[in-house]
Amino acid sequence: MASHFHTNVLIQITICFFLLLLSLSPIKANLVNDVCKDTQNPTSCVSALELDAKATSTTDLKALAKMALQLAVSNSTNSKKYIEEMAGKTTEPALKKALETCVSNYVYSVGSFNSALEELDEDMDTATYDAKVAGDGAQYCEDALAFGGVKEASVSTRNGYVFLYSDIGFVITNKLDV
Repeated sequence: MASHFHTNVLIQITICFFLLLLSLSPIKANLVNDVCKDTQNPTSCVSALELDAKATSTTDLKALAKMALQLAVSNSTNSKKYIEEMAGKTTEPALKKALETCVSNYVYSVGSFNSALEELDEDMDTATYDAKVAGDGAQYCEDALAFGGVKEASVSTRNGYVFLYSDIGFVITNKLDV
């Protein structure tokens, strides 16, 4: 009788332990949401980070920071190439000048995102700063378009992504710096 009692208690403890583990899993899986709620655009943040399938399952903030900054480098590099190609094809002088300014500023944004990524393991203050100022290149690009009196929605959309990734990078590295 006593061994039956002990077996039942052991089973109940085991079940409780597994239920506890299962109840903690959603908390860990919400790391993306926990980061994104502190950004300027939480919905877009979640969508951007979900581009890396591993981001939604990670429980490691530093790993998520690396994923986010890698996405930022990839996105800003592709945008720079896109704008370069557009600048090479246009015959409109005002647009060409604005796009060339955008390209030179995207070099800065790509470099800042790369630097932030490299600094994650060395200097979190610098990583935070670099992630934040990476958005400046997109702002200067928007300013160049406005100054030239031209509108190019596809470039403005790409600038928006640089702003988004800059914000995400800043928020994550700030959380790591605590």
